[in-house]
Amino acid sequence: MTSSKFTALAIGQRFALRGKYYVKTSPLLARAEDSGQSQVIARSAYVDLLDAAAVSQITRGPAHAAVDTLYSAALTCMEELAHSCAAPAQALTHAREQLDKAHQRALAQLDKDN
Repeated sequence: MTSSKFTALAIGQRFALRGKYYVKTSPLLARAEDSGQSQVIARSAYVDLLDAAAVSQITRGPAHAAVDTLYSAALTCMEELAHSCAAPAQALTHAREQLDKAHQRALAQLDKDN
């Protein structure tokens, strides 16, 4: 596994820290994949990347930035809606996985077009 400082991760990128899996949701916050709880992560913390290929996809141009911004907004809205409706953790995990896959496909298509 590749390690990196938390600050180097893109919003939406998955990582492991102390045996738990997270998704970065803001510059200082991450959401635990198992419980959906948000947690503050120190900027200096080293984390294990679960999607090492995503490191090279961190905002390379305006189109990549637009896709990342859309992904971040969709992730935030999805989480807020799931929590307000008290959605089961499995449903939120499944929806997050689908959104992550769509995000990766969009970035891959941008890479192909360049």
